[in-house]
Amino acid sequence: MKLVDANQMNQLDRRSIDEAGIPALILMENAARGVLEICGDLLEQRPVCYLFCGGGNNGGDGYALGRLLSNHGYEAVAIQVKPPKTEEAKKNAELFRYFGQVLEFEELMETLLRPQPKDLIFDAIIGTGLDRTLDPRTWAAVDWINHAQGHKISLDIPTGVNSSTGDEMGISVQAERTVSFQLEKVGQHLYPGKKRCGRLYCAKISIIEDPLETNFHLFETEEAQKTLPALKTQTYKNMQGHLGVIAGSLGMMGASVLVGRAAMTTGAGLVTLHVPDTEQPGIYQSSPELMSSGRSATNPKSLQQYQGLVVGCGLGRAADDWEQYRQWISQYVGPVVLDADSFYGLNTLQGLGPHRLVLTPHLGEFAKISGLQSPGSNAEKLEQAQNFAVREGTTLVLKGPASLVVSLEGEIWINSTGNPGLATAGSGDVLSGVIGALLAGGLPPFDAARLGCWLHGKAADLYVENNSPRGLTAGQLINHIPKALSILEKA
Repeated sequence: MKLVDANQMNQLDRRSIDEAGIPALILMENAARGVLEICGDLLEQRPVCYLFCGGGNNGGDGYALGRLLSNHGYEAVAIQVKPPKTEEAKKNAELFRYFGQVLEFEELMETLLRPQPKDLIFDAIIGTGLDRTLDPRTWAAVDWINHAQGHKISLDIPTGVNSSTGDEMGISVQAERTVSFQLEKVGQHLYPGKKRCGRLYCAKISIIEDPLETNFHLFETEEAQKTLPALKTQTYKNMQGHLGVIAGSLGMMGASVLVGRAAMTTGAGLVTLHVPDTEQPGIYQSSPELMSSGRSATNPKSLQQYQGLVVGCGLGRAADDWEQYRQWISQYVGPVVLDADSFYGLNTLQGLGPHRLVLTPHLGEFAKISGLQSPGSNAEKLEQAQNFAVREGTTLVLKGPASLVVSLEGEIWINSTGNPGLATAGSGDVLSGVIGALLAGGLPPFDAARLGCWLHGKAADLYVENNSPRGLTAGQLINHIPKALSILEKA
């Protein structure tokens, strides 16, 4: 699904108004009707509706909504956080005064009006245009909303959240629901913005979308279904791909086993772990379906039998060892997942054929391989990730909540699955195994990275349906991968 930032949304909005001639008042009316429909279940208890309205068109949406609520028999009270300043906001504010009560924010603070748990509080203060820290008055309004009882519904995006990045601009509304207008925004799918939105809905309001050029996308179930190759009836293990794994060291052998098990569970036909010679017996005991090879016998020729490689998990950071690993990677002709110690052992991707690589760092590892300071905001993270992937000509998976997958052309896909339970030892090793299996099965690096992230996160989501995310382990994550796959295969 395509996502837009604030600038792109504004361009579509202006084109619909200026070129197509759709009046802004009509768009506001459509937005208000969309919110009214989406909140129908919350209106069954006959609540009082409080509408916090700012000075721009988001505030105009709020006044229009208040008028519709009043027409449907609900008590509507508009709190004017800022005086309306656009012509359309002024018109809707003027019309609302015939239908409901308008209070200045200071008047609200001085009254004894306090919402009840069943009441609705609508946040229509700023919308998508926020790009700076909230001013004191708006800050106070947001704080009041967050501490009040009642259901909080944000119009387009919670006030205080940057719609282009998901960054919080000092403080933000914690919404129960957010109704995005026409298209979903980048900031609604990156934390903390994603959490502040609560449950996200999208209401079409007659903004013309085509042509829509954007580098931002959300990788959801529908896209995952299209990306997963069909399983042929007459397949056999060699057709499913043979994955080689160069991972594990003394005290870190679990990493190699987790990679291998995750790969097998994702559908790899064969997996061979290249581990220290002395550690081979442990592989058979822990996972008899995995094959192993002592690293003393590993060489560029022996690696050519694989349709994909995973390198780096628990491998150690000894410089002499990495001189050898670099040679193996550079002489291997297939796709490669680089993770973990790879970002400390390799100081450059030059000579490694970056176009065939999938890099899977978390923020700290990304800072190491990119040479950049760890980003202090989502805005910096998006910029750094895109610039790095384009400059290096590689596929980048920047792990985190939510993970980004960036193509070598600069397309940014936000993964839609996952939860805090993934912050557990070995979770990254599992992701490397999943992506590695998809590579060995024939998917291109970018597709394998996107689908791998979705499956990895979905497995975690399936676990927390019946368990606390605190209890998720890498082993349990692997056990839920088949169910994640079945969701795509049955749809």
